[in-house]
Amino acid sequence: MSAVETLVTSIFSSVVIAMLIAMFVSQRRQLDQVRREVAELRTEVKTEIAELRAELKAEIAELRRALSLVEKDTAMLVGRLLPEDEVLARITNRPAPVS
Repeated sequence: MSAVETLVTSIFSSVVIAMLIAMFVSQRRQLDQVRREVAELRTEVKTEIAELRAELKAEIAELRRALSLVEKDTAMLVGRLLPEDEVLARITNRPAPVS
C-alpha cells in the first residue's frame, strides 16, 4: 500500500467514525427528548387520574346521600302502611317479630 492509499484509508476511516459519533449523539438527543415527553405524559396522566378519582368520590358520596334520602322516604311511606316492627325488619333484612 502506498502512502496515498494509507492516507485516504485513514481519512475515510476518520470520516466514518465521525459520522457514527454524530449519529450516536443525534439518537441520544432524540432518546432524551422522548424520555422528557414520556415523563410529561406520565405527570399529565397521574393528574388526570387524580382528578377523575376525586370526581368519582364526589359522585359516589352524592349518590350515597341520595340513596339515604330514598331509604328514609321509603321507610316513611312504608311506615304509614306497615307496622313499625315490620318496617324495621324489611330495612334490616331480618324477619319481623311475631306478635
